[in-house]
Amino acid sequence: MVIPAGIGAPAGRMIAHVPPTDVPGSIAVEGPIDTSFSLAIVNRGLVDALGEQPGVMVTLGAPGPDTTHAIRNMYPPRLDGPREGVPTFFYFAWEDSRIPSAWARAFNQHFTGLLVPSAHVRDVVRRSGVAIPVAIVPYGLTPAAIPVARPERSVPSTRASFRFLHVSTGFPRKGCDVLLRAFAREFSRREDVALIVKTLPQYDHPTAQQVRRTRWRYLRCPEIVHLDQDLDPAAMQELYASSSCLVHPARAEGFGLPIAEAMRARLPVIVSDWSGHVDFCTEATARLVPCRTMGSRSPFVVEDAEWGEPDEAALQRAMREAFEQRDDEAARRRVARAADHVQSFTWAAAADRTLQFMRRLEHHGAQPLRAGMLTTWQERCGIAEYSRQLMAGTDDAAIEWTVLAPHRDSGRDSEGVPTHEGPPTIRCWQDAWPVDVREAIAHIDRLDLQVVHVQTHLSVWGGAAAETLATLAGRRRVLLTLHSVRGARPEAEVVRAFSRLHRILVHTEDDRRLLSRLGLDQNVTVLAQGYPEVAPLPIAIARQRLGLPLGPLVGTFGFLRPHKGVLELIRAVARLRRRRPDIGLLAVTARYPTEDSAAYLERCRAEAARLGLADCCRFLTEFLEPEESLAALQACNVIALPYQTTIDASSAAVRMALASQRPVVTTDVPVFAEVGDAVFRISRRSPRALAAGLARVLDDDALRACLAEAAQQRLDSESWTSVGRTYRKILRGSVLDLTGLDAPYPLASS
Repeated sequence: MVIPAGIGAPAGRMIAHVPPTDVPGSIAVEGPIDTSFSLAIVNRGLVDALGEQPGVMVTLGAPGPDTTHAIRNMYPPRLDGPREGVPTFFYFAWEDSRIPSAWARAFNQHFTGLLVPSAHVRDVVRRSGVAIPVAIVPYGLTPAAIPVARPERSVPSTRASFRFLHVSTGFPRKGCDVLLRAFAREFSRREDVALIVKTLPQYDHPTAQQVRRTRWRYLRCPEIVHLDQDLDPAAMQELYASSSCLVHPARAEGFGLPIAEAMRARLPVIVSDWSGHVDFCTEATARLVPCRTMGSRSPFVVEDAEWGEPDEAALQRAMREAFEQRDDEAARRRVARAADHVQSFTWAAAADRTLQFMRRLEHHGAQPLRAGMLTTWQERCGIAEYSRQLMAGTDDAAIEWTVLAPHRDSGRDSEGVPTHEGPPTIRCWQDAWPVDVREAIAHIDRLDLQVVHVQTHLSVWGGAAAETLATLAGRRRVLLTLHSVRGARPEAEVVRAFSRLHRILVHTEDDRRLLSRLGLDQNVTVLAQGYPEVAPLPIAIARQRLGLPLGPLVGTFGFLRPHKGVLELIRAVARLRRRRPDIGLLAVTARYPTEDSAAYLERCRAEAARLGLADCCRFLTEFLEPEESLAALQACNVIALPYQTTIDASSAAVRMALASQRPVVTTDVPVFAEVGDAVFRISRRSPRALAAGLARVLDDDALRACLAEAAQQRLDSESWTSVGRTYRKILRGSVLDLTGLDAPYPLASS
């Protein structure tokens, strides 16, 4: 039953078919439904078919208080968060080889799963970083309407007995320009042939201009009829029935509804051999035109996106063969096989597969999951803290974690690091170059873990160890987070092995692009680091806890390493004291377990003494809990991260600084690009430039307000709670059995 949004179900309607507990009861479908564009056609077909399912009620529009599930299908896609507590799916089609990275992140963050019409779209979203469950739900064909007599014929008038037909929007990706040139070059007026181009009404239609140019340029060209109007289903059936062959040399398709409709009408088809329609267009069902991939010229620009450029000479040959071999027995068999296959494209089948997908996700989400985290643990290490926060943020009591930590003889310093209560921990691998995880894998098999998540840097892997991990991926699901990619030069064996893992997670788009250049492309997803969630703490209270005076205070945060720029910050504070004699520095900078960190601390203290700042520079060098670090940073008026250089792609320090809800000043190094306008960046790394930037932020109320607003948006969208929810979906989706739902319908055997 389909009910418009806001109207209740008739009394007793849901009693007639009481659904099983795992069947969605009320599904809201959001998207256009009244136009002749494919989006509306798809929405109408799905809504009607879902409404025919026993025990399912469908509403149109936004989810209401009784909605159990929601489906969106609209363009541009609306990617904001769904109604709280309502599992929401996006029915998504795309043509080029990539979707925008921001869309992939939004799908992962806000949606339960994706419905896609073809294997091409499935591969596109996976390549673009979508990691939530994906089911292939091919479009249905609306029931064939019976043409009726009309006062005015909808079929265009032409005296030619052989009629090529093209049906599309006429957008550049549809290949109308290639088709018009191929037709005009291959055929002449002396032949009994015409081309009918059916598009949708648009102002200043590009196809109309292309048709006119073709007629002017190729004077011997046969008749070309441009039909630029809407036709109802019966008229479309009449158009297919009056045509001889459909030609669709599209550069990119998400599915290709007109192709399937023509096949059902027992029309021979000529199509390009790239993108969504190849699920049902094979050598057995269609004449295929080879394509070469090239950069997409779609109006919607996506970096590195490609589409298939049809071979124009091959298109001419295919059209000539279709014209001259119209009565060929092999061609007739091809048409019959195509017609048999597209009988499976019904909206009832689409609705059934959609409900199966929803049921399977609901059932899987309630099952225990045995998961392992291979990571540094309870050590002075950013990866150890990241792993702890990530597991804590999943908020899923049914995930049974085991931590696979390195042996203590790895050289890492755990002194002073709090020992958290947490999951069972096994110390079972060597954290040295090259990393050795063979002992850990033995424990993974012994514990029969379903999924293992490895937290690491790309530079520590050799070919043998990577191959060991890839072999494990043959029997377990393996996720890999690469915390540092920049500057790594992995062996070819490492890249090949990692390409076989279920999914690679990185923190930034820059790292994704770097991996793509190395050849790791299909299985990479961006999962941002999370922001700590902390209640606001007034400066006066924070200062009182630390015993600090109430004058202006500059803070900095992170492990104390030479590239962090603390020495330059001390010199910048000395400059600021010429105008602000009461300004001070609070360095929340834990010593790193290396000799250079201890030496750098002595240099910083000596420089502070040399500049007469010993009494106003305070160093907190013990390893603090995140909550303690944040409380210290909230004692500051402004926080500076004056990094000089770094190969890191993402900074946990800047997230802690922003989480303190104090304005943040950074140098203009790539690691801070990910936080955008939430920080004030200075272009030079000198003490003079740093002092000028700090003074600007301290003096400008409007600037501080802008920084605070931008920072709050990031705190809201990328909190550890939000990142943990996304990670939970990725983790659970990695082991979800979608057999039968992640593949197209099987080709008819006849």
